[in-house]
Amino acid sequence: MQGWCRSWGIGLSSLFDLEKWPWRGHILPTFPDIYDGIVNFWYNRLQSAGYDKFSIYSYTSYLNTALNSGNIRSRTDWWPVMDQERGQFPANQRCWQYADEGKVRGVSGDVDLNACSNKDAVSGKTVGLPVSDKMTDIIEGDYFVGSALPVRHLDIAGGNHQDGLPVETWSPTNGLNQLYHIKPVGGGAYAIVSTISGKAFDVGGASMTSGNTVIQYTPYSGISQRWLFYNAKDGYIFIVSVLGNERSAVLDVTKGSTALGTKLEIWEYNVGPNQSFRLMQTTGIPSGKRPLTNSHAHGNSLDIRAVSMTPEAVLQTWQPNNRNNQRFVFRDRGNGRYNIGVAHSGMYIDIQYG
Repeated sequence: MQGWCRSWGIGLSSLFDLEKWPWRGHILPTFPDIYDGIVNFWYNRLQSAGYDKFSIYSYTSYLNTALNSGNIRSRTDWWPVMDQERGQFPANQRCWQYADEGKVRGVSGDVDLNACSNKDAVSGKTVGLPVSDKMTDIIEGDYFVGSALPVRHLDIAGGNHQDGLPVETWSPTNGLNQLYHIKPVGGGAYAIVSTISGKAFDVGGASMTSGNTVIQYTPYSGISQRWLFYNAKDGYIFIVSVLGNERSAVLDVTKGSTALGTKLEIWEYNVGPNQSFRLMQTTGIPSGKRPLTNSHAHGNSLDIRAVSMTPEAVLQTWQPNNRNNQRFVFRDRGNGRYNIGVAHSGMYIDIQYG
């Protein structure tokens, strides 16, 4: 692929065609987590070779099943759909293949017909975040900040105290250089300050140009160090600079790369996992076995059905009975993350298929 790109020029875009095509001697992947690994490897190899114009081509039914991953959807710019489902997968640059038996004068045989455009091209505006999703109730405290991209956390390289050092992503280390103090600064905005350097997240040069690097800098009252938080799906959040009028300066992992040391930037809101983050507070959970109850479940406890010892046993709510199938142990994995073990079986609570 790299040789092909060089032969035709870096300016050309490349698309990874992911379709349900079996091939002899290989088992076709069926789960998104497998395809995530394939896609990330492809992206990282091309990025490391200096190419940045590439995306994914696939069709709706496959994107709804084996490719149903936020990581893959955010990178899908071109898909063939011959029905009314064509608007399901957002992308800043999109192409829609609306026919595969088209005719073009001077070309023999059938050709694919496509329509391509910018998102929201009529108004020329970027779609903003809903005001109703704005968060103003974040508790002041110390947090690890994890990316929705696989196993990446926000990091200050080496715990350096230098002004102007870019914020980057790294694998979780449970170190203070990945721990941040989040505090309200008025108007629904927050400051994000490294606990090891004492420096605040800052939009370099106070410029809201997409691609501008996010750095650490000595705290002051400037607008470039004020951030808004918005709810995203699956417990994630969007972090938005006040500079960007709440829509066009979103904290973003550059190019969605999972490479260690990838810099953080601001970019227009695009719903992708490269703009989704999770706050994980450092509040410790006491050791020992404990029940988990929920007021919305009328005080019932989480329960392993029928005291099952079998993998994939069903987790349900049930009346409290103080048995070990209703008692759980939290095991600290660092960076604000925990495994939840079941006392009677020693197994972990698991989200099926990830």
